[in-house]
Amino acid sequence: MKTLGILMTLLSLIFINKITAQNIYQVETINDANLKVFVTSDESQADLKVIEVGEGEAVKDGLWYKVSTPAESNLKVFITTNSSEADLKIYYVAEKELAGWSNSSKRNLYQVGKK
Repeated sequence: MKTLGILMTLLSLIFINKITAQNIYQVETINDANLKVFVTSDESQADLKVIEVGEGEAVKDGLWYKVSTPAESNLKVFITTNSSEADLKIYYVAEKELAGWSNSSKRNLYQVGKK
């Protein structure tokens, strides 16, 4: 019985992780994007602080797992070089703990698990 409980817990964690993962696919054209993103080098200008993580680790806003096909993604992003055309400005951080929203008014643009 204890083994069944452990198995159910593990399966639940895997299922929850699949639902909430931020699987990001970078598109080549702006028309294919759900979100236009500008990468800033100034942390104070960022709406969202981001770090790329491994599969299964993208469980909160700002933890991005890049996938190789659009079908695997929750979000299709276009990286623009023009900050004025971006929906969201991101800043890459070095540690997972630093990832997250800097500008909560932009939070409605996307959320973990939102397709």
